Amino acid sequence: MRPQRETVLALTLRLQPRTLASMFARTGRCVVALALCLSVGGHWFCLQSVAWARMVANHSQRCSFTQAIAQTFDGDHPCDLCKHITKARDTEKKQDRQTSTGKTDLFYTTGQVFLPPPFVPFKYPDLISVSICGWQQPPSPPPRRQGV
Repeated sequence: MRPQRETVLALTLRLQPRTLASMFARTGRCVVALALCLSVGGHWFCLQSVAWARMVANHSQRCSFTQAIAQTFDGDHPCDLCKHITKARDTEKKQDRQTSTGKTDLFYTTGQVFLPPPFVPFKYPDLISVSICGWQQPPSPPPRRQGV
């Protein structure tokens, strides 16, 4: 009966949930990926995909599927959501252009030129003495204390 208990204990230790550190690491990666997608305009792509899916579904109720896809992507039959997305994307681009004109340079330039002093080689003194290296042999008989 004892070996079964050890086997159950070993299985429960292997099946423990992920540690807190790995959960934070995974969450951090997901947040960074989401921020990257939002910074390059991924949210507009997602909204536009939803609008196209709704348009295909609505057009396919009135005509064939191939005609519905053709009407969806021809640009002549935009839905209200497509119009709102286009309007919001254009206003975002205008705001980006307005803020980009007021950017300052990150480099500070002056009229002075700084020349560092010329390189002068320096000879460091040898720190290893001869006695540390063991070049001298110790005296053959050990020294004796006098007066004992």
